[in-house]
Amino acid sequence: YLVDTGWNCVFKLKQYRIDPRNLTTFFISHFHPDHYLGLAGLLFFIGVRTRDERPNRQPLTIVGPDEFLHESVQRTQQFLQWDNFPELQMDLDLVPLASGDIYENDEILVEAIDLSHTTTLSEPGRPIMSLGYIFREKDSGASCVTAWDTSCNPGIVEAIRNTPVLIHD
Repeated sequence: YLVDTGWNCVFKLKQYRIDPRNLTTFFISHFHPDHYLGLAGLLFFIGVRTRDERPNRQPLTIVGPDEFLHESVQRTQQFLQWDNFPELQMDLDLVPLASGDIYENDEILVEAIDLSHTTTLSEPGRPIMSLGYIFREKDSGASCVTAWDTSCNPGIVEAIRNTPVLIHD
């Protein structure tokens, strides 16, 4: 699992000896460039490096705020000229979430929480949809909360009340 795909994320993953091909699910907190700019590089790397595995590979899951998820992934595919390069194409499962929604698979349950994020250069003070995530591992019950680019708000306080780990930027 990976939360946010900032620029150079492929290089950073490889630097820490994490093979991007082993990632199955990405979570995007919000659609400011510093949080999803690396999506193109990640899709390119995985697409080129897994083309021989495609018939047996599960779809790559991208979870994110419902406000711009489909549009942002579509623009990323256009940037990569997805239609012109079949070797890049893979099945994607897009999962748009709003605050309170749940994403679940065999291993984890993830609840989306609303974050307070209002900084934009073009429209200062305009709120954008930004999500934090409460991750809960099904087998062990281990949990953590991720929250990016936000000030403290009641939703975060409540989310971390019974969670031992907060990853906050």
